[in-house]
Amino acid sequence: MVMLLLTELLGLTQVVHSPHSFLSFDPNRHSPFFAFAVAAMFALHALFHGRQLHLAAAFVIGLILATLHAMVFFTTRQGWLSVVSTGLYYLGAGSFLILSWLAWRCRHSAQGASFVETLKAGMLLPLFVVTSWSWLEASYRLRTNTFDAVLYRFDDSLGFHASAIAGRLFAQTPLLGNVSGVVYAGLPLFAAIQYGLQCRCKESPANILKVFLVIALAGFAVYFLFPAAGPRYLVGDLFPQHMPGVEGMPLDLAPLGPAYRNAMPSLHMAWALALCLGARQLSLSVRIAFALVAGVTALATLGLGEHYLIDLVVAFPFALTAWALCVAQASHETRRAAAIGIALVVAWLAYLSTGAAFFADAGRIHLILMAATIGWVAVLARRLSVTRQ
Repeated sequence: MVMLLLTELLGLTQVVHSPHSFLSFDPNRHSPFFAFAVAAMFALHALFHGRQLHLAAAFVIGLILATLHAMVFFTTRQGWLSVVSTGLYYLGAGSFLILSWLAWRCRHSAQGASFVETLKAGMLLPLFVVTSWSWLEASYRLRTNTFDAVLYRFDDSLGFHASAIAGRLFAQTPLLGNVSGVVYAGLPLFAAIQYGLQCRCKESPANILKVFLVIALAGFAVYFLFPAAGPRYLVGDLFPQHMPGVEGMPLDLAPLGPAYRNAMPSLHMAWALALCLGARQLSLSVRIAFALVAGVTALATLGLGEHYLIDLVVAFPFALTAWALCVAQASHETRRAAAIGIALVVAWLAYLSTGAAFFADAGRIHLILMAATIGWVAVLARRLSVTRQ
């Protein structure tokens, strides 16, 4: 809430738009990420207050609102992601209305307080998403030059462009692209589901919603220090079928058009990895489900053209650091994991910031360093898990 108010004040300077200005009934401004964040309210409603009558009422209200939306705004051009996210959005809106009514009706009881706590948790993610739009806008207004050409050259040094391979796969298999798009946008909803499961089992060492926000805040800071937008914005319509060579591409910072500078590191990948860490104390089926979410998210980040492969690699120590910092009971292992995670992130950013003059001759070394980074993070995460048991 404090960040929202500060961002609203920043909007008064006209450097960026205020968060409230992004909210609109215009379907052309629909944001699946925001829709899934609102849908988190329904998930928490079901997990914390699963009374069938109240859930049914929320569902009916959501269905009515979604039907009205379809009658006013529906067009045949709307994609599968838009339809799914809109429907889930109105489910969340239905739960918000029912929970608000229940909180008011039971306002003098402990049950009323529990409804209020659920509302607070459910509103956290939508408020974050709305606030983030202003900061993402500021990222390209204040940083006109980006490291995109450097990251493109780095990926090229590997001998392949993972983003182009995934993008072509999506083009050949539209259903896979649609499913990946839903998972990519659905991370706020998955985080809310894990939070509800954590609260029910009461065994998780770190609040996943707190981890989610720490990753976001730290990531936004890095966006201003190391601006990059993604291969789709660098090469335009050439992605993914006709990726150009690196000849003539800058070796350092270079101007790029208006696009969010949110490529390095991939916060979507970091969030998905944090969900895997948070699922360690949950059932095997839940752990497998979140591992699948992480895998599909990795594919989506590349196939949608939003990230370079190295963005995903840096997300590993980034997620580990955030998780270790949010553990309720700090230990030597958590402090060590956080320190190593920070060191790995800083080392990668420092290396990439030096420019790309010698990248072409270091492809094999790059692959080894990337594998070593992921492997080291996996070992540290495993030690944290053993320490908690």
